Amino acid sequence: QGHGGCGRYQPRIRRSGLELYAEWKHVNEDSQEKKILLSPERVHEIFKRISDEECFVLGMDPKFARPEWMVCTVLPVPPLSVRPAVVMQGSARNQDDLTHKLADIVKINNQLRRNEQNGAAAHVIAEDVKLLQFHI
Repeated sequence: QGHGGCGRYQPRIRRSGLELYAEWKHVNEDSQEKKILLSPERVHEIFKRISDEECFVLGMDPKFARPEWMVCTVLPVPPLSVRPAVVMQGSARNQDDLTHKLADIVKINNQLRRNEQNGAAAHVIAEDVKLLQFHI
């Protein structure tokens, strides 16, 4: 038996493909479940609202670790000297896996930017965002 926690209803986090959903199962006036999509933006906003005192309770020193820092908002790109070409059989050269993944990220990011600038439909932009999240 647990201690009961803080008394607040806690959601159950479910994954569906690449998406996360928070589901609350509790009895309210209409006895329905509540299901909310947890987008990376929403999670980042929730994490940013965690106070320094709550960080200490979670075991983090806010000077060195904040919950919102766990969500990647800037992608550091290592220089070519850190990810050199790999020599294949004979004299053929091939780029390493990291370079190929970075190229995928740049391609989908450019596609997303073009679609936003051209006024593409919301579902097209949403699919581009999902694909970008997948590659990152």
